[in-house]
Amino acid sequence: SPGPNPLLPGKAVVAGFIHEHPTMQFEQFSPAPYPIGLDLIIDEQSMRDYPDSITVLDQSLNMSNGELTTSMKMKIGGDNSLEINVVQFACRSVPCLVAQEVNLKTDRECTVKVRTKIDTDNIDLSEFKPRTRDITGGWYSVDLVDQVKAFESDRCRLGIAQIIPRGNDIDQDDVGHYRLKMKPGKKKSFQMIASVVSDLYHFEPHLEAIRLARWGDMVGYERLKQQNHLAWDELWRSRIKVIGCDEEDQQALDVAFYYLHSNIHPSTKTGYPPFGLTQNSAYYGHNFWDTDLWTFIPTVLVQPEAGKATIEYRHKGLDAAKNRAKLFGYRGAQYPWEASIDGSEVTPSNCPTGWAQQHTTVGVAWCAWEYYMATRDYFGLNDFVWPILKNVNEWVESRGKFTKRGFEFDMM
Repeated sequence: SPGPNPLLPGKAVVAGFIHEHPTMQFEQFSPAPYPIGLDLIIDEQSMRDYPDSITVLDQSLNMSNGELTTSMKMKIGGDNSLEINVVQFACRSVPCLVAQEVNLKTDRECTVKVRTKIDTDNIDLSEFKPRTRDITGGWYSVDLVDQVKAFESDRCRLGIAQIIPRGNDIDQDDVGHYRLKMKPGKKKSFQMIASVVSDLYHFEPHLEAIRLARWGDMVGYERLKQQNHLAWDELWRSRIKVIGCDEEDQQALDVAFYYLHSNIHPSTKTGYPPFGLTQNSAYYGHNFWDTDLWTFIPTVLVQPEAGKATIEYRHKGLDAAKNRAKLFGYRGAQYPWEASIDGSEVTPSNCPTGWAQQHTTVGVAWCAWEYYMATRDYFGLNDFVWPILKNVNEWVESRGKFTKRGFEFDMM
């Protein structure tokens, strides 16, 4: 999530990039490098070295298409200034890509130097010690990408690559070094495309990040932007409209719709934790029964393929759930209260919910059946819905016993 100046390091979370909690030792979302950082330099004055030279004039999020637009002004000595307008978006058509366009205008003739950055300054090193490998240069060269970084936590690897499409108004001096010759009152612009890949999706994430950044360059910024608009248009066709409510109530529903669907995608392999991918601290990126009982229905009715991804995530965790049932002395599958990426239990071990809250198991089965009822996906019924239903029903049967009053549960 970018800050007031979106070219400086902001918070970043990436699906599949995890690390060990520094004190309680369970798996959690890891803070990640900020993939679309830049520095602007005029007359050897760096925006990063002199952050007070920047005044943020306006920042707005367009929920109809997911674009964040920021207007700023950079003071460059005396009464002169550089106007900066930044448009950023995460691509729904190619979900590992983020893109931005920077428009500049100055009131005097000057040269603006641009330095691309894959930032780790946004990570609290007292909490997390990253191991990074800056592999920019070498055979990656000026002709491939601008920056490449392999980033490793104690449990996972991440690759990020940046590219500024050639041409337009910008000239390249070296890898990640550009310049624009500015004329008074004349606007100039450039774009950046960055790819972010965790090893959940590829075993060599930094190399795959290069390929995907180049794919984004080949598709082109404008087409990525157009495809993103079309994808959001399709989502908003299912906007929930309530008759008889006031405007504020409808706005609240629209905001909820946006944040729900901006955090889930058919390519998602990590379920849907509370807060999605907006942060890594509260609930740690774990999947609760919220995934199945709260977020699933409004997801599957708008994005059936994203709903399918949720059930596939639960199916992927079936082996872990079966193992957990065995540990408790039951048959079938016992799903965890807080699930990791592979479906294992990761509730903090000092929380009784990790052993006492077992009812989430039935919620997973309900969710799987609701997927089938919503989509009538007969292939999915055989491939992943039925295996979940079968194993959860075996667990239910092994949890209880038949009595004169019927089928009853007790602690054991």
